[in-house]
Amino acid sequence: MNLNLEGKVALVTGGAKGIGAAIVRSFANEGALVSIVDRNPQVANELIQDIAGEEDQVFCIPTELTDEAACQNAVEQTIQKKGRIDFLIHNAGTNDGVDLKAKPSDFFESLRKNLLHVFSLTHFALAELEKNQGKHHKYRLQSCRDWSRRNLRLCRLQGCGECSYSRVGSGLG
Repeated sequence: MNLNLEGKVALVTGGAKGIGAAIVRSFANEGALVSIVDRNPQVANELIQDIAGEEDQVFCIPTELTDEAACQNAVEQTIQKKGRIDFLIHNAGTNDGVDLKAKPSDFFESLRKNLLHVFSLTHFALAELEKNQGKHHKYRLQSCRDWSRRNLRLCRLQGCGECSYSRVGSGLG
């Protein structure tokens, strides 16, 4: 499938394994340049070797996402290496089991591990995402009610905002 991702730059958090690795593979297979922002560079490098795309098509920026400065560094390094960011894909997170019975301090720690990096990365990438918006969004979904295989995949990649796939979204679109 051609999603017109050739030469576009995607930053994927938690991209070394699991769903993140599948996202990285999908983007790389479509010709995108992918920045894996992950705290497991050894695992990311195994994935990079396995993908074996063009030199430096997929690269890892080791990052502890609970560190605001590290989030800023990941965005800056991605822009420095590839000159832009077209997609910011927030995949990293953990199911820590914190619920309403947990202590407030546990809840705040869960927010720190799972949510604050989403804000930080988006904040630091915002100007770049705004600058590039529209240049790669050639397909738009009217609604997730249109469940064709092609549109569901586009929804997963672009994040239409109407379904559970909006977490794996692109830029600001």
